Amino acid sequence: MTNSFDETTNNLDMLNAPKDGHKIIERIISDATSIATSTLEEGKIKADEIIADAENNARIYIENARREFDTLSANIIERKKNIAMLEVRKWILKAKKDVLDKAFEKALERLLQLKKDKYLKIIDGMLEYAEDGDIVCISEKDKRTITKKFITDYAVSRGIKLNVSSESVNIDAGLILISTALEKDLSFKSELSLLRDEIESEIALILFGK
Repeated sequence: MTNSFDETTNNLDMLNAPKDGHKIIERIISDATSIATSTLEEGKIKADEIIADAENNARIYIENARREFDTLSANIIERKKNIAMLEVRKWILKAKKDVLDKAFEKALERLLQLKKDKYLKIIDGMLEYAEDGDIVCISEKDKRTITKKFITDYAVSRGIKLNVSSESVNIDAGLILISTALEKDLSFKSELSLLRDEIESEIALILFGK
């Protein structure tokens, strides 16, 4: 990814200011680094075990058939090593993916635990993407937090009309905006997914070096 962190954070639509974007990204990197330390250590141990096992099996084979199958044994050693290295690469790739998965899961957990004032500040920022006449949909658990009055007051401040849906939607947090032509999914899970698409390569480069 060629974008800098400053450019990336400008696209964090779920947050109200670039400094908040920096905090989210920095925390994701911090979490990922912590997880990566233990996960990659396990990966190195597993890799060493796979390679050592392959080399040991090859060594036993050579000792048992050294005189008669020198050429064949060499081929088997190389084949076993190649198979072992493929397994190692597959395991490391999975470990890296697990690190990033856990980091973004932690980021979502933190967002879901925000205090009311900070949560409503994010909702306020999301409502900037509302257009006149949009229907605002929220989850059942958010109805006491994101009240009809909150939505109405925001709409009045912008001079637009917003309608609050009487039906709840199945999202973790955030909201969904529905117009006659478009549906905007501004749930936390959806927004973090978009964020991950933007910065995953950059975070992986910081953590793993490639």
